[in-house]
Amino acid sequence: MRIIPDRRLREEMSDFNLPIVNDWYDTKSYPNNVTRISEKYIDPYWSGNIWVIKGSEASLIVDTGTGIVSPIPLIESITNTPLIAAASCHYYDHAGGLHYFDRRCSHPLDAAVISDPTNDMGAGHFNQFAVFSALPNKEFKLGSYYPISTISSDLLCDGFIFDLGNRSIEVLHIPGRTMGSLVFWEEKTGNLFGGETVFVDPYLNNFPPKNVQSYEDGLKRLCQYPVSTIFGGHFEPFSGKELIDLVGSEIGRYD
Repeated sequence: MRIIPDRRLREEMSDFNLPIVNDWYDTKSYPNNVTRISEKYIDPYWSGNIWVIKGSEASLIVDTGTGIVSPIPLIESITNTPLIAAASCHYYDHAGGLHYFDRRCSHPLDAAVISDPTNDMGAGHFNQFAVFSALPNKEFKLGSYYPISTISSDLLCDGFIFDLGNRSIEVLHIPGRTMGSLVFWEEKTGNLFGGETVFVDPYLNNFPPKNVQSYEDGLKRLCQYPVSTIFGGHFEPFSGKELIDLVGSEIGRYD
């Protein structure tokens, strides 16, 4: 299950004592025209990274955050090429902002949940446990968040290639966390965008995948790629060597 913060911290947090902010997002740039967008006023375990992969003809947006605030204006300040948004899984903090985009991609096995949001997207846990340090506006109420129903315009399969002009990104179907979980591989740079499947969790939470065997098989598959950097769905990027160590620690963990 997801992390449960200190009870006193959760009880002290209220709509009335949190500031209202207009800078909901933070950005950080990485080599090869990669930018991370994060919702800086939510604990990063509860809000996924948004990755902008800038291409000459199009830009791929891997994951879209919670959707509490539209990331579109900020993304359009980073790139002026057409946007393609792809959800790595159906969880609220990866697909929650998908509805803001004209081109919206997901795997067929997760598209049904995204189009008909339920607690399978994790919003119930988010409302119960997520810790905020600020709110985006006076109308937003803690505990009332729910994802917006979104129809995926494109359904992705394993091996699909996004052509961004001067670069290409391959879709890898790695079921386990959800049965439609995806990661995104760029052979040219060795960059792997791991979504909910691959990230280093400093909290060391016990968060079992939907299907343990598929999850472990998928992780083993990823170890066959010459990965230089993993841009995970949460927290900081890490190296290909650390990926091997991470997979070693995950295999057998949920037996």
